[in-house]
Amino acid sequence: MSSAKLTLIGMYNYDQTLFNELVMPEGIDKDLFIQSLLMQSGEFEVLYPQPDFMKYSIKIWSTKWFRTFAEWLRGTQQRWNPIYNYDRFEESRNNNKKDFTSKTTADYSDQRRVDLDDTRTADLQEKRTADLQDKRTADLRDTRTADLKDKTTFDNTDTNTQTDAMTTEHSVAAYDSSSYSPSSKDVVNNGQSKTDHTGTVENGTSGTDINDHTGTDTMKHTGTDTTEHTGTDIMKHTGTDNTARKGTLSDQTGSEASEDIHEAHLYGNIGVTTSAAMLKEFYDISSWSLYEHMCDVFTSELLIPVYD
Repeated sequence: MSSAKLTLIGMYNYDQTLFNELVMPEGIDKDLFIQSLLMQSGEFEVLYPQPDFMKYSIKIWSTKWFRTFAEWLRGTQQRWNPIYNYDRFEESRNNNKKDFTSKTTADYSDQRRVDLDDTRTADLQEKRTADLQDKRTADLRDTRTADLKDKTTFDNTDTNTQTDAMTTEHSVAAYDSSSYSPSSKDVVNNGQSKTDHTGTVENGTSGTDINDHTGTDTMKHTGTDTTEHTGTDIMKHTGTDNTARKGTLSDQTGSEASEDIHEAHLYGNIGVTTSAAMLKEFYDISSWSLYEHMCDVFTSELLIPVYD
């Protein structure tokens, strides 16, 4: 079941003064905006169906977006070469102005008189009295206490073990033979022997070794060391030193001014982006519609963009 709704076109047909309080920056065609809005979003329902409040809302909306629309317009009015990515103007001015006044001496003469006498009287005498005595008192005593004890403990056990038997053979010659042959053999069990040592050997030292120093070592200085200066040292300057100048002065006044002006216009493609790519971006910007974007802002804030 559908319900009735009040569209933007329906309210405008009901009240032709709906956009009377709409404010637009200079350079934007107000009537063109209204007609573009009705064509683009006229079938959408208004957010505020009460006509007087809708008029007030349109006034507040246009005032709020006034500066933004003015900047959008200014951006669309810029002119540049679409295949140049470098366009700079330079201008500098230097103004130099100097006022001067000078005085010079054109005719002068100097006169100087020197008549100085120096007088110095030196009558100095030095007197030194040295009466110094050194006195040293040494009363030192060394005391050493030695209380040392050595202790040695032996706890060893020797073990002998016989591991091999010793053999002795007796050889004799037969009456009918010139060679020897064994006659008898003795075996004695006292061959290779082994000795093992077990136990501990302990050597302990105990006691103290103390060296004490007692007494005093005092150094005293007595006497006086006095130096006296007597006499006078006088320096006197007498005479005159006069310098006199005379002549005439000439005055010069004037001004000096200079101005340096530098102007330059640098432009072209510096190679960062190709001319074809910049031309494509220029076409994209050229297709941007100011009125279409203004209608989009109006629709998003004051209409209900729902399609049936």
